[in-house]
Amino acid sequence: MQGSRDWADYAVEADLMLHLGAYGGVILRAEGQRRFYAARVTSDGRFQIVRRKDETETVLAETSLDMPFETAFSMTVSAVQDRMEARIGDTVITASDASFPGGAAGLVVYEGALSATRIRVRPV
Repeated sequence: MQGSRDWADYAVEADLMLHLGAYGGVILRAEGQRRFYAARVTSDGRFQIVRRKDETETVLAETSLDMPFETAFSMTVSAVQDRMEARIGDTVITASDASFPGGAAGLVVYEGALSATRIRVRPV
């Protein structure tokens, strides 16, 4: 992760590849290792925006997405006020939640590996 709690309205663009992981993606507004939002792809074909708050994970938005392992993709995720948007190609999901008003950006992976060739953080 990179940033601090005063990071509020920003976007992250990343070129990613999931390698045999359960899920991987981009973290937004992280207030620590166990408090953040994430946009992620899963090994079972889902594209999600989730909120992680300590031991509780809540799916805020979800759609199906055919994303084979070892396939490069570009993800853009933004947060403005209480609204988040995540995009891979033509697939877009949105969610609203005010649990974390600001925080760091980063990457997340579970049970596997995620590679990134480009990560760009910018204000919106």
